[in-house]
Formats: sequence, C-alpha cells, structure tokens
Amino acid sequence: TTPITGDFTVQDSGGANTNLYVDNNNGRVGIGTGSPGGNLHVFDGSSGASPDSLFNNLVIEDSSRAGISIITPGGGADAGITFGNPSDSDIAKIVYFFDGSNGGQLLFKGGNKEVFYIDGGDQMILPTGKIGIGLTAPTTKLEVLGAASSTLVYAGPGTASLPSITFGQDQDT
Repeated sequence: TTPITGDFTVQDSGGANTNLYVDNNNGRVGIGTGSPGGNLHVFDGSSGASPDSLFNNLVIEDSSRAGISIITPGGGADAGITFGNPSDSDIAKIVYFFDGSNGGQLLFKGGNKEVFYIDGGDQMILPTGKIGIGLTAPTTKLEVLGAASSTLVYAGPGTASLPSITFGQDQDT
C-alpha cells in the first residue's frame, strides 16, 4: 500500500460532484461532500444547518429527511444505541426489543435504570407501572403534583354517550 499524505477526493465522471473526500489534515471523511462537518459526514442535500461542534463525530445531512436505519432480522434480534464511559459501558441506552406479537418495545434507560418504555400497544409504561407528572416517585398509578396556570386537567369536548373523562364505571360523572 502507498500512504496518502494529503487530502483525497473521488468525484463523479464529470468532476462536478464529490462522492468521497478524505481530509487527512483534520481526520475527517465526507461522503457526498468535499467539506465534512464532522469526523464522518454523510451528505445528500444541504439542510442549511451547521453540526454541533461538541457532537459531530457522525453527521447525517439531507435537504428534506435525514436518518439512520438500524436493521435486524427480527425474531428476537434487538437493536439499540448505547451511551457509555470508561467505568460503565452502557450507562444509558435506547433499545428496540422485537417480540413478534405487538411490534415490540422501545426502552429508554438512564443511569442504569429503566426510565420508561413504549410498547406496540401505544402505551408508555414506567418500570413501577406508575406515572408521575411533576414528581419523580409517584405513589399511585397517576400522580400529578404542582399547580397549573388556570387548568390542571383539560379534556376536549365530549357527549353523554362518549364523554371526555370517565370515572369508574359511571360515564355520567
């Protein structure tokens, strides 16, 4: 192999578009761009934004939709993003668990605790089964702490046969 000491560019046959650019001076690689904004910059159209200089190891940019696909074969194969440090390799994570029946679950974990997860049935469930708004340790299924400016609970318009809020079995309350 022959080392490349300067920058390296691969362009289309007309030389108008940069397909691959290696910036040896700054240690950056651009795919679709000749001016990478991070260590690896995948460019498919200008967003008009600049990458955050603190979190630019991977930059995905497009003029309409940008994203990353994490693909598994299903059947128990999970996918996730893990955050770590030298003393704990998975201090926080976002994990998709495929269970095959209701679409799976999306888990959010921070500080080595499950914060909450969303299952395929459109539910957000805390590990305790309780939800707290305005507090971190609810003692009931739903606990709200604090005052709102004028309305603590709002429910849209309802009718006698389809009320906005139902208490117990009595739909007229």
